[in-house]
Amino acid sequence: MDPTPARVPIMVPRSSENPLAMAGKIANEMSHADRFTSYQQQLTENTRQRQYHDLQALSNYLASAGIERPASDLMADPLAWQGMTYGILRGFVVWSLQQGYSIGTINVRLATLRQYCRLAGPPPQGAGMISEADLAALLTVKGYAGKPARNVDQDRVHHGIPTRKGAKKREATPLTSIQALTLKQTTTSPHKVRHRDKGNRDRDALLIGLLVEHALRVSEIIALNIEHLDLTAGTLTIYRQKTNQTDTHRFMHHTRLAAESYLAQLGRKEGPLFVGYQSKRLSARAINDRVHELGQLVGLSTLSPHDLRHFWAFDALRNGTPIDQVKSGGGWRSDSMVLRYAKQSGIANAGVKITEAPMLEASSRKKVASDLFQL
Repeated sequence: MDPTPARVPIMVPRSSENPLAMAGKIANEMSHADRFTSYQQQLTENTRQRQYHDLQALSNYLASAGIERPASDLMADPLAWQGMTYGILRGFVVWSLQQGYSIGTINVRLATLRQYCRLAGPPPQGAGMISEADLAALLTVKGYAGKPARNVDQDRVHHGIPTRKGAKKREATPLTSIQALTLKQTTTSPHKVRHRDKGNRDRDALLIGLLVEHALRVSEIIALNIEHLDLTAGTLTIYRQKTNQTDTHRFMHHTRLAAESYLAQLGRKEGPLFVGYQSKRLSARAINDRVHELGQLVGLSTLSPHDLRHFWAFDALRNGTPIDQVKSGGGWRSDSMVLRYAKQSGIANAGVKITEAPMLEASSRKKVASDLFQL
C-alpha cells in the first residue's frame, strides 16, 4: 500500500479570484512594460544615442502638431506610443522630406520608429499599447531606395527643398596615395606647438597610421589601451564595438614605428592609448578635429577619420586584395559595404573569373575565323 497520503485538490471559491492568475496577470503586465528596457540593454551605447536622436526627430514632428511626446518618454515608456497610427508615421516621413533631411537619414529613422512600434505592439512580443491592426499598417510605411529615392530628391531640388540637412558630408573626401603617404608624416608646425603638445608628432603619426593603414573606426581608436599594442609580437588587438568582435592585426610598417616612438615617450605602460586633458580618453570630437586639422595641412579642407577608412578600402582593392580579406581587415560583417567600395573603385568586374581560351597564334586565329565563317 502506498504510504503517501492522497492529495486533496485546493478548491478556490468561485467568488474569489485565483491568486496565481492574479500574479500571472501582474507578471505579464510587468514583462510587457519591460520590453523597451530589455531591448535597449542589447544595444551599444552609440546605437542608443543614435536612436535617441531618431526619437527626438519624431518628438519634434509631433510638437509641430501640438502634441507633447519627449524623446526620453518615447525611448522608455510604452504608454508614450499609445495612439500611434499609420497616418502619423507617414506624416513624419513627409515632414522629414520637407525639412530637408537626406533619404539615408529618413530611412534610418524609420527603421528605429518601426522597431519601437513593434516593442509597443500587441503581446506577447510587445507592451500592448498598439493594436495588431495598427502595427500591421505602421510596418507598411517604408523609406526610399534606388530610383524612387533619386526621383524624390530631384523633385525636392525642383521645388527648392534641400536634400541634406546637417553638417554630415554627402560624399567622402577622396585622397590620392601621395596625399595619404604625406598625411602619415604631417603634424603641427613646430612654431605652433604648445608645451602640453610635446609628442604631437609621434601621436599624430600613430593616429593616422591606425586610420590609413588599419582602417580603424573612431570608436575603436577611443577604446584602445596601451596593453592592446604588443610590440614584441608586432600585433594590435582591436575591439569592434559596432560588430561586437575582437580582431588581431599585424602592424603595418609605419604604424609600428610610430607606436614604438609614441610609447617610448609616453611615460606609462597601461591605460588609454590616447588621452586628452585631465588624462581622460581622447573624445570622438577631438579625434575628428585633429584629423580635420591635419587634412588642411596637406590641402584637404574637409577630411574626416571615416574618409581615411574609405581610402583604406579603395587602396586595398586597387592593390588586388581579395574582397573577403578587405572585409576581414576592415571589420565588416557583411559583403555589401565592401562590394560597394569595389564598385566605386571604378572596376565593376574586379575579381570576376571566367573560362577563357588560351591566346592563339595568328595563323591559328585565321583558321578559327574561317571555320566559324563556314558555319
